[in-house]
Amino acid sequence: MIDLARYDAAVEDRERNWAATDEALYYLCKRLPGHQSANAVNAKLSIIARAYSTGIERKIETPKQRRIGQQDKALTKLAQHVFKGRSKIDAMINTLAAMSEPLTLDNLRIIVREHGRFVKMLRPLLIRGQSSRSFVSKYLHFHAPLVPVYDSRAAAALRRLCPWRKDMRVFDMPAEAEKEYGRFAMRFWRLYEEARAARDNVTVKRLDYYLLKEYER
Repeated sequence: MIDLARYDAAVEDRERNWAATDEALYYLCKRLPGHQSANAVNAKLSIIARAYSTGIERKIETPKQRRIGQQDKALTKLAQHVFKGRSKIDAMINTLAAMSEPLTLDNLRIIVREHGRFVKMLRPLLIRGQSSRSFVSKYLHFHAPLVPVYDSRAAAALRRLCPWRKDMRVFDMPAEAEKEYGRFAMRFWRLYEEARAARDNVTVKRLDYYLLKEYER
């Protein structure tokens, strides 16, 4: 259940302290939406991965003999992999970027599907086939703001606010879905629906920030 007073305080705090950071990343992805240029891919991956501490670099194997510059090497491998799959990634992002607030169940199901496709595309690059669900959600979000952002803090807060019930399964899980993100999205929908009924300024991004502030409590 959402606490509206704390939601309003979280929105105010974001607008006062962090909105400019988000807007810079939205602008970057709007200015360089595609992945046909290696220069654009390098810029977006390095800035988003580091600005949002996605941890993707730690999941990519790099030569052990030299520790210095290992993060850069991991991001270089990621950029090469993304550039190789650029046409598929552009198709995913074009589908998602066509969506706008308010979030709908149909759109949320498509988001879960495209997120899962991106995660699957990155899996061969990652150590022991780990999931890139957090990085992918953040990367997609700045290209398509309707995509809910997943990380461990948001997931923990959401589990506390919306304990799982069978009626939260509001759509059939797409075959391509990354299951953890799919369940997160279903919980997110419950909170989003409740918040939208009470506040007309609710957006996916503002609700994401509310979850982060709730985790800190």
